[in-house]
Amino acid sequence: MHPRPKFFQFICLVCLVTLVVFSALNLPVRAETQEEIKASYDTKKTTVQSQLDSISGQLDAIGSQWQQNTQIQLDLAQQSSKVKNEINTINGLITDTKIVISQIEKQMQVQQKEIDDKKNEIKEVNREIQTYSITPKMRIFFSSQNLGEVLGNFYKISSLRDRVQELKNQQEAKQKLLQDTRDQNQQIKDQLERTRALIKAKQSNYDSMLAYTNGKVAELDNLIQAMKDQKIQLDAQIGGLQGDYLAEIDQLRSDANRKNVVSTNCTFEEGENLEAPSGYFSRPAIGWETQPFHCAHDGVDIANSMGTDIMSVADGTVVKVGPKMDGCVGLGCSGGFGNYVVIKHTLPSSQIVYSLYAHMQHVGNVNVGQGVNKGQPIGKMGCTGYTLPFPCGVHLHFMLIANSIDTYGLGCRLGRNRCYNPAIYINPLS
Repeated sequence: MHPRPKFFQFICLVCLVTLVVFSALNLPVRAETQEEIKASYDTKKTTVQSQLDSISGQLDAIGSQWQQNTQIQLDLAQQSSKVKNEINTINGLITDTKIVISQIEKQMQVQQKEIDDKKNEIKEVNREIQTYSITPKMRIFFSSQNLGEVLGNFYKISSLRDRVQELKNQQEAKQKLLQDTRDQNQQIKDQLERTRALIKAKQSNYDSMLAYTNGKVAELDNLIQAMKDQKIQLDAQIGGLQGDYLAEIDQLRSDANRKNVVSTNCTFEEGENLEAPSGYFSRPAIGWETQPFHCAHDGVDIANSMGTDIMSVADGTVVKVGPKMDGCVGLGCSGGFGNYVVIKHTLPSSQIVYSLYAHMQHVGNVNVGQGVNKGQPIGKMGCTGYTLPFPCGVHLHFMLIANSIDTYGLGCRLGRNRCYNPAIYINPLS
């Protein structure tokens, strides 16, 4: 018995190590049946959908908080504006009071001059009184020509004294009136200034609360936007799960059945081959072929996420853009095509062929009669029209239609038109 070659031993060792490593890693095994793939897809979709539902609930709650804070913000702004108007009114009253006080002070200055004049007048009267006072009464008596003059001199002295007292009283009354008026206005001004200080403190409180509320509203705005972004990501994740699901379904199909078909011998298949140079046509979209061309299907289906670019497979001219069917699902949406575009191509051999792109989410910025280039985006992948799994199996239904389109319209399998098998001329589609 010959010893095993060292190379063979080495190979066995590598296989053993690989088996141990894969067992240790516990790598998932791809589902063997469509039912298992569908169950896995449903589980993942349910998980993501529950997250979406949770986010929707949180958005509703946050939206309610946002409305409450916005109302508080509006109320505070109105209160702050009202207080500012009160402050402006008080400022006006303070200004008016200052003007009154200033006028009183001017009056007091004028009155002070009058008072000074009265003081001078009193001085003169006092001098005159002193003159009479220092004159001996007997001298006044004997110097007078008669009794009436004597009495007149004595009366004059008494009148002068009464005049002095009257002037003093007038002076004190005017001073008191002016001072009282000035003090009263000063009190009004002081009270207004105290009131203004209180209202300013009130305004400052409102402004602080308003600033806090503004910050709270801005914080809620950011939170709402972040959750909306997360919701968009989860929506895209669901689209990606659907694409993965379709890709796994596609992996179950035989490559021989999908790519090596030359003729299906279907009644609607065009018998004459297209004389197109190698590489003349490019793929219409990035994705996975989920259904090939066969006698129950007049094109190929390519699946990917919602919004994937759909491109013209060759240079040509747009000859038909279906009616706008955004969001429309079912056979009633352009015969099940939904949003679609048809492009006419003239091959180097002078043969004419038409490419049709169906189930678009949205048609791009293309119009009938417009020239398009190979690889130019003409729309976005979607599920308008009738798609499986209904109502929204995101994919592109792509067809190559013979020249008979001019006579019989778009239908092949369900019409009288004839179609080419795209797998013969566009490789690879997946």
